[in-house]
Amino acid sequence: MFTLMSKIKKKTLYQEGFGLSLEEETVQNITNSSRPPLNGANFKLDGLKNKSIGNKDLVKLQLRVVKGNIYSGGDNAKLVNSPVVIARVQTEDGSLVEISKPVVKQTDLVTSPYKLITPQFIKEDAAKLLYHRLFYRNRLLNICLSILPIANIKLVYDMFLRTGNPPTDITYDHYTSYKAKEGETGINYCIPAGTLKRMGVVYLGLRPRLNEADPVSRPKRSVDVQTSSGSSTRTSNESSVLETPYMFRVNTIGCFSWDAQIEDWNSNTCEFSRDELNNETTCVCPDTKDLVASVSFFVAPNMIDFSTVFSKFDVAGQAAVLSTLIVIFTLFVIAALFSRYKDGQDILQWGVSLLEDNFHEDTYFYLITVYTGMIRQGGTRSRIEFNISGEKGDTGIRALTDGVRKEFGSGSVLHFIIAVPHSLGRLQCLEIWHDNSGKGNWASWYLNRIEIVDLQTKERNDFLCYKWLSLETGRIETAIGAGCAESMKTFKRMFFEHARHSMIDDHLWLSTVLRPVKSHFSRVQRVGCCLALILLSMISNAMFFQGKEFKDRKQSVDLELGPIKFNFSQLWISFVSAIITTIPVFVIMLLFRKSKLSKRQVDANEYTTHWMLPCFKRFKFYKDSVALQKVLVIKDIVDDEDGVLPHFCVYIGWVLVALASLASAFFIFMYSAQWGKDISEEWLATFFLSFFESMFILYPFKILILSIIFAIILKNIKVVQPTIFDLDHIKAMNAKNGKPTETRRRLDYKHPFSRSQIKAAITKCKQKSKIQKAISEFLVTVFLLVLLCTICYSNRDPHSFLLRTNLENQLISPTKPLIKLSQVHSVRHYYHWLNYTVMDAMFPEENYNKEVLGSQDRLLMSDLNNFRIGAPRLRLVRQRKTSCSLPYVGIVKCIPRYSLTTADTRDYCEGWNSTKPCDEDEGLKLSSAAWSFVPAWKIWGIPITGSFNVYGGGGYIAELDISRPVAKKSIAELIETRWIDRQTRAVFLEFTVYSTNLNMFAYISLLSEFPETGSLLHYKNIFTFRSLQLTGTLGTFTIFCEILFLITTVIWAVVIGLRFLKERWTFFNQFWNIAELGTVGLSFCAIALYFYRLRFTTEALTKFRENTRKFVNFYHIAVWDSIFIYVVAIILAIVTVRLIKVMAYSKFTHTVFIVLKQSSKTLPGFFFYIILTLLVFAVFGTLFFGAYAKEYKDIITCLESLFSGVLGHTGFTKMNIPAESNWFGFIYFVTFIIIVTFTLANIFMSILLDTMDLLQSDKNGELDLELTTFLWHSAKEIITRRQNDKTLKPKTKSRRLTTKTFSKPEVQP
Repeated sequence: MFTLMSKIKKKTLYQEGFGLSLEEETVQNITNSSRPPLNGANFKLDGLKNKSIGNKDLVKLQLRVVKGNIYSGGDNAKLVNSPVVIARVQTEDGSLVEISKPVVKQTDLVTSPYKLITPQFIKEDAAKLLYHRLFYRNRLLNICLSILPIANIKLVYDMFLRTGNPPTDITYDHYTSYKAKEGETGINYCIPAGTLKRMGVVYLGLRPRLNEADPVSRPKRSVDVQTSSGSSTRTSNESSVLETPYMFRVNTIGCFSWDAQIEDWNSNTCEFSRDELNNETTCVCPDTKDLVASVSFFVAPNMIDFSTVFSKFDVAGQAAVLSTLIVIFTLFVIAALFSRYKDGQDILQWGVSLLEDNFHEDTYFYLITVYTGMIRQGGTRSRIEFNISGEKGDTGIRALTDGVRKEFGSGSVLHFIIAVPHSLGRLQCLEIWHDNSGKGNWASWYLNRIEIVDLQTKERNDFLCYKWLSLETGRIETAIGAGCAESMKTFKRMFFEHARHSMIDDHLWLSTVLRPVKSHFSRVQRVGCCLALILLSMISNAMFFQGKEFKDRKQSVDLELGPIKFNFSQLWISFVSAIITTIPVFVIMLLFRKSKLSKRQVDANEYTTHWMLPCFKRFKFYKDSVALQKVLVIKDIVDDEDGVLPHFCVYIGWVLVALASLASAFFIFMYSAQWGKDISEEWLATFFLSFFESMFILYPFKILILSIIFAIILKNIKVVQPTIFDLDHIKAMNAKNGKPTETRRRLDYKHPFSRSQIKAAITKCKQKSKIQKAISEFLVTVFLLVLLCTICYSNRDPHSFLLRTNLENQLISPTKPLIKLSQVHSVRHYYHWLNYTVMDAMFPEENYNKEVLGSQDRLLMSDLNNFRIGAPRLRLVRQRKTSCSLPYVGIVKCIPRYSLTTADTRDYCEGWNSTKPCDEDEGLKLSSAAWSFVPAWKIWGIPITGSFNVYGGGGYIAELDISRPVAKKSIAELIETRWIDRQTRAVFLEFTVYSTNLNMFAYISLLSEFPETGSLLHYKNIFTFRSLQLTGTLGTFTIFCEILFLITTVIWAVVIGLRFLKERWTFFNQFWNIAELGTVGLSFCAIALYFYRLRFTTEALTKFRENTRKFVNFYHIAVWDSIFIYVVAIILAIVTVRLIKVMAYSKFTHTVFIVLKQSSKTLPGFFFYIILTLLVFAVFGTLFFGAYAKEYKDIITCLESLFSGVLGHTGFTKMNIPAESNWFGFIYFVTFIIIVTFTLANIFMSILLDTMDLLQSDKNGELDLELTTFLWHSAKEIITRRQNDKTLKPKTKSRRLTTKTFSKPEVQP
């Protein structure tokens, strides 16, 4: 190490969590040198305590700063949570030198937030103190208080502290009379460590007093002198002054050094001092040869002062929180009752019953488990029939019902037992169908899979379907081959199965509605856990809540993982919050899940012995459950295998739910009472925003990730079926309830519907599906249009044009006698315009009544409405001199046209003098910085396009001040030193204003170009934009629409992604698919641009707050805003055009689509001919008229003029050609109009008319369905209640299979 140090004078190494500084210098240099902080810690030394070493002798300093506490031994190690500083000094021979008074400075790990306190004296309190409740962590730490009144009132505070109970002015553990300087307001004071002998809850009493010349040296009891009328001499005005709101914060901090003898951290060796303004702690340690020191820092949670909280209670102030708690408990009661109702229905899903068409003599049984897909409208009430075929025979046509359960709900798992005369052998095929007899959306069925288990041999067979059986798909029957175990282990099926299990069991909120089948954890218990979870989350959030006035404060960063940055305080807060929220809910869920069933539940013969509200017994499910008892062979499939805890633990779980919920609600209400109305509402909005983000974004994302992982790793699916069967009981039940053998028949299979019926039904279903899809797309499109229009309106305002016009009238086109910008044609005129027009517009001195303006009003523009953000600036760009070769002349010095690559970027002295060094007097001038080049990246510059050229974002900058005299002085210096010279190619006047009335910014960049041809060209850029959110109700609505747009975009992207996975590359064959994909891509671009703009605006305003006299560049924000608006406008245009897709279900719009589609092969060539013709005329126009009119100065500008001519604006009068050449211009425009307007337009119309004639002769182009006609018939059916027969009735209800008519089974691989 020291061999390396001998070669390196000074070296600093830094890695994550560790910093090392090596120095080899003289004693004098090491003592006086300043070092950059490492991990927020800095080190200084007063000298070396060794007489044999002189100030000129070389020594070696080794400084290490470690983020973590590597000295973890001893009882006090837990208090050290800041970086550890290790320092030692060695001589050349390696011996240690004693360091004299080493100093360690540590910046706070996180800026401890202030809390706004609205004090209020307690009437019954004779001491007249303001009370706070603190938490004292350890006697070795100092309690640092900071109290700052927010009003401009000179108040200081005397402090009384007492452990355990509130202090009085007589009874206290510690008292401090704050000795303030004259005129000082507030206090910054640290109570020394060890002052309080006990730890825990400490009460602080503050006595406010005005800062007088002679502060009181000893507290005296405050006694109000009573007048004869009984009133106090202390006026209400004085009391209100003493009750001025103040900012309050408390930190517990200490200095520690490592003591190698006792092997523990010692807090008595280093002297402690605190700088509250800079959030810095200084530790001055004693002389030592090996320094190991650190700082203890602790952020205490928000605490409730029960001595004053009840006096702050206000129904209006706590209305939001109180009503929220009432709503939460009311919703809990409603959800609990509904969940109890659903728990009662679960027997219809979980019970195992016999099929109604079993015969009593059949003694061989199979368990059939039917899984219906968890898809919207995937369930059915149609009659389902099936046939199972094996090596030794088949079951014949059987009905899949027990006579009670006739509904297969979406996501349901139903169990049936079928009885057959003998074993079917190895199962081969399952044929299943339905008769489409369900009403409305209950006609179709999405079948996931069917499991069939031989109850005698325990052999299991899976029949995988995963498709619709509906008329919309053209098939209501299917034949499925028996699949092997590997067929279930494909990634797609494993993913959907694990996702389904995660949603119905692991997702606490969804599982209250989609309770898993085999679980002790009832819906009511899950609702109770949800109540405890949301209230515990609220109280943990309230304990560490920081208001909006603290969120913009810069926080220190200890750990950084890419874009994720956090510090130790945040880790501690998140850890405490997780303990408060997660552990109680986990314990409650464990008690509910792992408790055994009660004896009554296990031994009950009837399900109705479970308690339920008497009103529930009137519902159909209760009557069905009673009827189901007759056919149930297993009451439900919830066994007691998972139960390891005694049943009374369920009651313990409910007690914990009640305690957690009520205690959390009580303390939430106390916090709101202490905070007041504004902070309580802010906290409530913040909490629910984060809560819904976690529910609708984080939880689904967690399910997606876990499902992918489980699908890859786990290849087994949890079996949802009974584990114990009593075959004797099943045989007895079947013999009792089965049909007599004499009724057994085998009938020929006949399809339930004729071909014509099927065809008509399929056509009608497809038409209805198309119309419903069109209506849903129409509603979604209108919803998107509303969101986009709201976002566009919030970012663009009709008043922006008026703001722009107002600024132009002040700077560009003022009234006489001020000079207009268009009248500026020379450098002299330009300086005159700056000195008078610009100065009067930007630096007003009088108002409309000729009254002198105050200091604040002088920061406004001359209209006294728009506020200047910072100072204006002049930015100059120059072109370097170079050598030019001229014919017949030779090589001469010249200044060519400006170019970004050859622009002048050198630094000069005053007067563009390149001789260095510059005169020292130049640095004293206001315009001294105007001769140095500043690159674009340092000033957030972006190239700007003028009327003549494109100019870089950097340049030579002359900043004007915010005051008029200084600004004029700066301009005078520029005139005197000839700042604008022959090499100048452009000068920008740039500044930003903010309209407080409109909540809108305006960035003004007035460009004056000095081309190589001479004279001046002017180009104005006035960008009006709104990068800050609106306020009030409209602002809240706008934020709500922006959040909805973000959610809609994410959902839209997922839908398009799933559609692409389904259709593969054929997805791109449809134009509207490409349009939707582009819209989603642009939407994500708009979201990214929105956050970029917000980030840059925040940075610019922060820079402005740091120094209000400096120029702050807003041009890049204006550019990002323009791009954002362009993208949103394109999205709005595409979504508006998307309405045409819905209109395609009308004959007229459909005809237009067909015409354009049929003409698509001819129109591209025709458009190419048009472009080529316009290009020819543009070339001619540029050549003949470019020298006379700017409308024809180049090909691009000429094309724009010609396109305007197509629209009727010929520009003939703007050619400015000589009179003798007018005839040529006349011929040019007449030819253009004849060829383009008459010939090409008629050809275009002819192409379209020919295509329409072909379509009229083609009868296949007619639509079978009109959107308006369908809506009319649907409305008429609803009103008259006369509906067409939407469900096809089968001709026979009982059939037996003798001839197989199904297609080849879909055998699983």
